[in-house]
Amino acid sequence: MWTNAIAWLALTTFLSQIPLPLNVPLLGANVGAVFVLLSVAYWIFADALTTLLVALVTTTWAVLPLSPWGPDHGVAGFVVPLVVFTAAGLTARYAHVYHHEHASFLNGAHPFDAALDTTHAVVWGAFHFTLEGLLREGYRRKLVAELDEHERRTLRTGEQVRWINWARLASCRARFVSTPQSIEDLVWAVREARSRGLHVRVVASGFSWSSLVPSDDALIFCERLNRITVDASDGAHPTVWVEAGVTNRELNRELARHGLCMPWNVVLETVRVAGIASTGTHGTGKLTSTVGDLVLAFEVVDAAGELRVLSEETVGAEIMNAARLGLGLFGVIARIKLRVVPMYRVRQTDQRIAATEMLERLPSLVETHDSVELYWFPFNRDVWMRTIDRTDAPRTSASHGFWLRTLNFLQNAAAIVFFDFVTKLVPAITPALLRVGMFMLPFRTRVLDLPESHHYHHWIEIMPAGCLEVGFKADADFANVRRAWATTERVVDAYAKRGLYPLNISLNVRFIGSSRTLLTPAYGAGMTCYVEIMWMGRPKGWAELSSELCRAWLEVPGAMPHWSKEFEHVPGVVPIIRASLGDRHARFLAALAKPGVDPDRTFWNPLVHRLLDETTPT
Repeated sequence: MWTNAIAWLALTTFLSQIPLPLNVPLLGANVGAVFVLLSVAYWIFADALTTLLVALVTTTWAVLPLSPWGPDHGVAGFVVPLVVFTAAGLTARYAHVYHHEHASFLNGAHPFDAALDTTHAVVWGAFHFTLEGLLREGYRRKLVAELDEHERRTLRTGEQVRWINWARLASCRARFVSTPQSIEDLVWAVREARSRGLHVRVVASGFSWSSLVPSDDALIFCERLNRITVDASDGAHPTVWVEAGVTNRELNRELARHGLCMPWNVVLETVRVAGIASTGTHGTGKLTSTVGDLVLAFEVVDAAGELRVLSEETVGAEIMNAARLGLGLFGVIARIKLRVVPMYRVRQTDQRIAATEMLERLPSLVETHDSVELYWFPFNRDVWMRTIDRTDAPRTSASHGFWLRTLNFLQNAAAIVFFDFVTKLVPAITPALLRVGMFMLPFRTRVLDLPESHHYHHWIEIMPAGCLEVGFKADADFANVRRAWATTERVVDAYAKRGLYPLNISLNVRFIGSSRTLLTPAYGAGMTCYVEIMWMGRPKGWAELSSELCRAWLEVPGAMPHWSKEFEHVPGVVPIIRASLGDRHARFLAALAKPGVDPDRTFWNPLVHRLLDETTPT
C-alpha cells in the first residue's frame, strides 16, 4: 500500500509541474491538481472513504512547506518525482517477482484488456490498495463477500490460457484452466476436466526447464492451495501436512514458529512443495536424499475425481517409492505429509581452494564433512568450496538478512548485464569476467540455522539461466567424479580455442546419500554425485557443449539427467534414461497401475509419454 501511495504522490507531483489556467483550491493551477480532482470524481462512486483518504494525503502533501508541488520548481520538479515514481514501480515489480505473484492463470485475457487493467493499477494503485487495506480490516463486509465470490468464479474456470515456464523453454495454450482455492475446488476442477474429456497437468511455481508441465488440454494451478498444519505432538517424529501450493518460504516460516525445519531442501524459496516432491529435487549432504524421500503420505485426487490417501500403510512401500518421484502421474496432489526435524544450526565455511588440491582430497573431504559443495567458474584455477557441519555454536551476526538479500539482488543483476548482454557483444571477455567474479566472492565461516544454509542465495528468480544436471553413483575412490570434472575442463577449453564460451556461469558438484524413489539416480546404496552446469542466455555453442557434456556424464552406469532441468535437446537421451533405469522402469509402471489412480493416463503429457511409454518413439 505504501509503495503505491508514494508512486501516486510522485505521479501527481510530476504532473503538477505543468501549469494550467484552472485553479483547484489548495492544489493550485496545474495539471496535477486537475488530475487529482478527476480521479476523486471517478473513484467517489467506488468508495467514498478510500477517495477521502487518498485526497486528504494528496492535499496534505501539496500544502507542506517543503513540498515540490506545483510549477516553478525547475528541472528537479520533473526529474525527482519521475525517479521516485520509477523506483516505486520497480519496487512493486520486484516484490511480485520475489513472492512469485505472476498470476499466469489470468493470461487468457485479451491483450488490450490486460494492458488496460495494468495501466489502471499503476495509475490508481493508491486507491486500489487503500481500499484493499480497509477491506482486510473488516470494512464493507458485503463488498468483501462479493469480491471473494467474483474471484472464486474467475479462478474456477479459464479458457485458452497461455502458460510458459520460468526458463521460457516450455509453453502451452490450455483449453481449460482452474486455480482452486480449496481441496473441494480442486476435486471439482479434476471432475470438470474429465467431463470435457481433457488430459490434466498441474502447475506449481513453474521454476523448471523441461516440458513436464505443458498440456494443451487442462492445466490446474495449485498456488492458492497454501494451508499448513504442523503436528509436533510426537517430539521425536514431528510431521507437517502442507497443501500443494505451499512455497518453501511459507513452509519454513511456519515450521520455525514450532522450532522445526526441513532436514534438507532445494535452494529456491519460491518453489512449491508439490513440485519439488514430484521431480526428484535434492539439496546437498551425504546424509540427505531427495525431497520425495521426506514424504510420508500424499492426499491426491485421482482421475475419477475422488480424494485418496497414498501412504505405505494404504498402498505399500513399492507404490510409495514410485509416487515419491511420480512426475504428477499418481493423481493431482492436494496435500503432502512430510517428515520434519527440530531446528538446528550448522557451520557453513566458504573457502577458495586449488582445483587440483580439491580433487586430490575429495574422498576425505566428503567423508569428513556433513556436506561438501563445489563451484567452478570456468577459466579459474581455484574452486569455491562450501562445507557444512552440524554445530551447537551460537548463530553469528553474519547470518541472512536484508543486506545479504540486497547483495544477492545486485549480484544477479550484474550477472544479467555482463553475461546475458556484454558477453554476447564481446564473447572473448567471458574468461576475464569469470575470474573477476571468483575474486569478488566472500570467503568466510558463518553459523546459521539450517534453512538459511539451504536457501543461501536469493533473487535467482530474476535471472532465468540455462541449467543441465546429471546424477550418478560415485565410485568409492571418486574416480568417476574426477573424470566428469576433467571432461568439463577439457570441453570448455576446447570450445574456448574455437572462440566459443557457452559455459559462462558455473559447474556445480553436490553429493547426497541414497534414495528409495525408483526414478532417481540416487536410488539404492552409495553416495550420489550430481554435476550441474549453468549458463546465462543462449550463447553460441550452448546446445552442442551441454549435449557433449551430458552424454559424457551419462556414460557412468546408472547416470540420469535431472527430470525438471534441461535434457530434451541432448541426442539419444531417452534410450540412455531407460537403460539407466533398468528394471525400475517396469517396476514404476507396475506401481502406477496397481492403485488404479489413472487407468486411462489422464495425467500424462507428451514428454512423459516419450520418457516412459515404450510404444512412443524416443
